[in-house]
Amino acid sequence: MAFIRRLRNQNWLFPPTIADLIEEDHICRLVDDVVENIDFKSIEGRYDGPGSPAYHPKVMMKLLIQGTIDGIRSSRKISKATKENVVYMYLSDHLNPDFRTICRFRKDNLETIKLVIAEIAKLAREMGMVKLGHLSIDGTKIKASASNFSVVSKEELDEIKEAIDMELQKGIEIDEMEDHIYGDTDPDKLPKSFKDLKEKIRKDKAAKIIDQYKNGDQKEKKRIEKQLGKVQNELEVSGKDFVSFTDPESRFMKNKKHFSEFSYNPQVTVDAEHGIVVAEDVVQNVRDVEQLKPQIEQIEDVFGKLPKNTIISADNDYHSAENIDFLKEHELDGYIPHEKLASKMQGKTKESGRFDKDNLYVFSSIYNHFILPPATAI
Repeated sequence: MAFIRRLRNQNWLFPPTIADLIEEDHICRLVDDVVENIDFKSIEGRYDGPGSPAYHPKVMMKLLIQGTIDGIRSSRKISKATKENVVYMYLSDHLNPDFRTICRFRKDNLETIKLVIAEIAKLAREMGMVKLGHLSIDGTKIKASASNFSVVSKEELDEIKEAIDMELQKGIEIDEMEDHIYGDTDPDKLPKSFKDLKEKIRKDKAAKIIDQYKNGDQKEKKRIEKQLGKVQNELEVSGKDFVSFTDPESRFMKNKKHFSEFSYNPQVTVDAEHGIVVAEDVVQNVRDVEQLKPQIEQIEDVFGKLPKNTIISADNDYHSAENIDFLKEHELDGYIPHEKLASKMQGKTKESGRFDKDNLYVFSSIYNHFILPPATAI
């Protein structure tokens, strides 16, 4: 059998550039051109002053966008790619930003990243890849990084804050109280009934947080204090009676299995021509019906007023009289089925002749039986 000749350890006489190793029509070249032509003065101003030189925002932005295209969310994996992947080497100009640097840049520049993605959508429009003739809107439920048992109510929050204040200001009194409860007895040798009660209290979320605060180091205490501030703010803003301590901004939502859990509701609108995303958002609202208007407004903020009779398609979760009126006012052609029509299209309607609200029956107390139209006794 013949093999292609291997050139292992063979040096190049004229080494190629990294760009030579990438295909001319690779999408990274589009990312490079788009980002290079965007004005970054608003971000560059943040780097004024003393300190070590920073990576240019354009380099960081290219890496994050390419990571999004490739489905790489991890800052560590993006950082690793700048050392191993020729595409990321090309976009980073041979630089290797640390994963913490990439993470901080993404966290501090979310709005700018959105603007860059909008610029890419505009470019796609100029290239004829976005027609805005047919737009499809849909949402889903994504589980938050929070357990259903991490709920904290207003009362529990007050209890936690009170305990922390006590920990900070009345440490001596706590010691005296514990001495009064335990005396000289070893808590591990208390009667079983008392220890069971103690364990039950510890399982309570508020008690756990208080315990973490008491036993935590300075860093842990600051983290809990910061998280309590978020919880307090979210309770006030949302008007809810309780929120998740782990992820206060998440809300209870039913997933596809009809199981309620802390989640978020991401919304996406795509152009039917090439499936390019033209609007996106992540909201706390459980129902999709309130998101049709914001999605269309977001599209018009980027592309201007939508053409007359643009088709807007969505499932029955977006159907409401208000949404239908909104589409008519904007001269948009909506294809949004109501719940009955959607059930019929999915073959979920009740069989003909079955008992339903369109097939009414009454009970006759005189004859002790039900009467169905047309006057058939059962």
